[in-house]
Amino acid sequence: MVKLNNDFSFLKPIYVISRCVLFSLLFLYQAADVFCFHNTKDSINPNAYYLDKDIPVKHFFKTIDFIAKRYSDSVGYTLSDYHIVNYNSWIIDSLSHTSYYWLKDHGIKDLNQKDRIVLKKGTPIQIPEKKIALAIEDRLKSNRIIINIPEYKMRVYHEDLLIYDCLIRVGKNESRYLKSIDKYMDLRTRTGKGFIYATERNPTWINPVDGTQYKETKRDDGTVTKMPMTPSITIFLNGYVSGQLIHATTNPETLGKPASNGCIGTSEEDIWRLYFLCPPGTKIEIIYDRKYTDESELPDIYHKSEHKYK
Repeated sequence: MVKLNNDFSFLKPIYVISRCVLFSLLFLYQAADVFCFHNTKDSINPNAYYLDKDIPVKHFFKTIDFIAKRYSDSVGYTLSDYHIVNYNSWIIDSLSHTSYYWLKDHGIKDLNQKDRIVLKKGTPIQIPEKKIALAIEDRLKSNRIIINIPEYKMRVYHEDLLIYDCLIRVGKNESRYLKSIDKYMDLRTRTGKGFIYATERNPTWINPVDGTQYKETKRDDGTVTKMPMTPSITIFLNGYVSGQLIHATTNPETLGKPASNGCIGTSEEDIWRLYFLCPPGTKIEIIYDRKYTDESELPDIYHKSEHKYK
């Protein structure tokens, strides 16, 4: 009988060497992967731009403009913030979630929204091809806005399909002197037809009553914060540029009420969605219809039946 040798000690050096080689290869693979991610990002997805730093709200539009300009030549079409953001629709959520009240509901107290990070480092921003950019434009051109004053409601339609609605505030049922324009004004929000004439990405906010600039705002809970950066929308109504803007209010308790100096107020979350759904040129109609829905007749907030309504 042949006696087997159970001593396998001679295999130990081979085992050790094999493990060393295996871990070395694994290390090289991981190193190569990291190197590729940080230095040849465009090779991962040539139709995406990877952010190389965190982007706060105050630098958002500057960043999007840079990306649009960088890729316009390669796409063969002039890109804009509307193309980029609508193709990366999650960005609208990110912007909406910089609202003081949204953050408060999620346990975060933020006193300066402009410094809040809206796009994180390493995030890929997808770049639309020309045909997609054109499709986005065509889709947006078919959007329209209807605002019903006594209902305190703004609706956005794509052709005849309702795609978004939100609660608003409208002008007060009174007249008062506004120092910013040096005359008395009927503060009631006016009806009419027109279109979005222009937008302003980071407007300077002026108190129309005393003409002073707003730099801080007192929130509904009594907290004083810096004025947030939210866009405003200028309307061309009834043949002229209307002084009544569409813009966010920092006091959402006034939504659903006649509480403004004539402008149409939205929440901070809603104004971002409206901005990107309704570019300049979007048709708009402002109505005073107390029976617009199938529900019971709406209150006559401007007492239209008692005096001439303009």
